[in-house]
Amino acid sequence: MTAVMIWLNKESLPHFEDIWAVADTQVSKGENPLTKQAPKIFSIPVNCYWPGESGFFDTVGFAGSVGVAFAGSTLIAHSAVLAVTPLFANLISTSKAVPTLEGLALYFLDFLKQYFLSTNAITMPNDRATVEFCFFGRCPRSGELGAFRGISDVSSAEIGCDPVQFDEQETVIHLGSHKAEIAQMVNDERARHPIGSLPWWRSPYPVMRRIVAAELFSDIGGTTLLAITSGSRVQTYTRPWVPGAGHAHFSYLGTNVEVEFDDCRVGLPSLY
Repeated sequence: MTAVMIWLNKESLPHFEDIWAVADTQVSKGENPLTKQAPKIFSIPVNCYWPGESGFFDTVGFAGSVGVAFAGSTLIAHSAVLAVTPLFANLISTSKAVPTLEGLALYFLDFLKQYFLSTNAITMPNDRATVEFCFFGRCPRSGELGAFRGISDVSSAEIGCDPVQFDEQETVIHLGSHKAEIAQMVNDERARHPIGSLPWWRSPYPVMRRIVAAELFSDIGGTTLLAITSGSRVQTYTRPWVPGAGHAHFSYLGTNVEVEFDDCRVGLPSLY
């Protein structure tokens, strides 16, 4: 299947806090990997336009992005993300409002349900697709960080969507397979560091890197994908490849993206 972790990181307090998300990039069919370069965390642009002096919606009321991480059916999740991307990027409001994170999550859920139902309508009962997701980011309206988690129920053909309460600083949202084993690995990693220290807050990230690098589970692999909230945006990250060994290019989904074209280049931040 896959492995995804989402958690609240308070390493930068008292200045600010962020939501971090990390995932592997392997997609499998049974025991057989289909690709090791599949994105499972997405940053979806959210732009809301207000009426300007011209009478058209040409005034930017909000510009940012939200994050979606998923496990399960790649077809269902990718289809829903691709469907809402042009819609979220072109919101309008005559009353000069901006959307809430919950409103965006529920709108996304409507599309996810459509693909979930249509996909399973043509599959055998013992081969029904499943999907888990976490919709996260900073609410455009309130400015508060938030997350909504959903999981499909094949028996009822429904997908729920509930807000996540980061009440405990140890809270880590797990999607995908091997949840109990990976949760224990995170606990063991955190036990090695003082509570509240930078490595303690970041513990899920190196755990995922080790799982992927060591191929501890046959259905988890590829490379490690990281996304972090940054102000009103959710920013995906590249990774330095072979740091310290000659030229260290930047890798995204296992591909070297440090290639210039038309005097331009990818400017994503990087974290090893």
